[in-house]
Amino acid sequence: MRAAIRAVFSEATHRLCAWHVEKNVISNLKDEGIRQLFTRWLYSNIEIEEFEAEWDAAIVEYRLHDSFWAKETYDKQNMWANAYLRDKFRAGFRTTSRCKGINMNIKKFLNTRHNLLELVQNVELMVREYRNNELEDHFKSIHGNPVITTCLDPLKRFAADVYTRELFLYVRREIVGVSAVNFVVKVRRSTTMVYTVEDYGIPGRPLTLLYDRHEHAREIPSRLVLNRWCNDVKSLDNYGEGRADECSEWGFLLRQGALHTTSQWFSFVTAHSLGLINTAMSGIRTLCEQIEAVCDQKGPLAKGRDTPSVKDAVVVKTKGAPRIKKMSGRKRRCSMCRKAGHTYTAPESGG
Repeated sequence: MRAAIRAVFSEATHRLCAWHVEKNVISNLKDEGIRQLFTRWLYSNIEIEEFEAEWDAAIVEYRLHDSFWAKETYDKQNMWANAYLRDKFRAGFRTTSRCKGINMNIKKFLNTRHNLLELVQNVELMVREYRNNELEDHFKSIHGNPVITTCLDPLKRFAADVYTRELFLYVRREIVGVSAVNFVVKVRRSTTMVYTVEDYGIPGRPLTLLYDRHEHAREIPSRLVLNRWCNDVKSLDNYGEGRADECSEWGFLLRQGALHTTSQWFSFVTAHSLGLINTAMSGIRTLCEQIEAVCDQKGPLAKGRDTPSVKDAVVVKTKGAPRIKKMSGRKRRCSMCRKAGHTYTAPESGG
């Protein structure tokens, strides 16, 4: 897998599953102290220099100089240590558990005995369920009002209005975490205010925070708000002409995805009112006729295109012993006369 990722996705960051790394650590190291250090290296937000220093100290303390496993693990540090990966976008993924969760949902809809048509139909049902769940979450993000529980109300209200509801929960935890630091010293350098604080319970590790004209902020700076986490990320305004080439397949998929999301939201809102159904259907028909006319002027729509004949996939044999078919309805026959209803028993020999 690693070789394939490097060849196909050369610019991607390949991260090892943290859960599997922890299992590997448990099976190779017996000391609880080094296990806790690995947990810290996997998840803590530390600097590379700090990780390197702690690793060197652990090698000496736990006598791992001659450990082939420790050397092999260290050689892959940029694939599992959070110090090397914390600046990489990962969408909250650290383990493969979410992918396995998707596999479990797929198994609810698919069966090895399905032909190709049934496979496509059931995958479509699964996708509809995912899209419906996403639509409900989108509705809650736009129309729901989260409970404000900290003194930083302006920042939390801004985050609630901008971000999706799922990401807002992460942002709220970060805001709440501000109360878990102890103030040490404040120094002004030109237009920048430098704060030195410490994590509560860890006085020996100071943290430095820089504020450039952003003290008493009531909003999160726009450069820190990523579009991918916003409520309007799937609006048509975010799919401008500069996003993708008009003739490329990538551009077509982007536009189709934006239109599908917008039409799905349109259907969801319209379905709540019986009086709007006829108006909506009439408007959709008129719009489709206008768009088809424009497409015919540029070039006829692809109709009646020759499509290859696709057949069902060949069912391969699965692993394991073959199933034994039970011989039902077959009566036992006599070994002498070969008639059913009785059996021949050899007489006992006297001795």
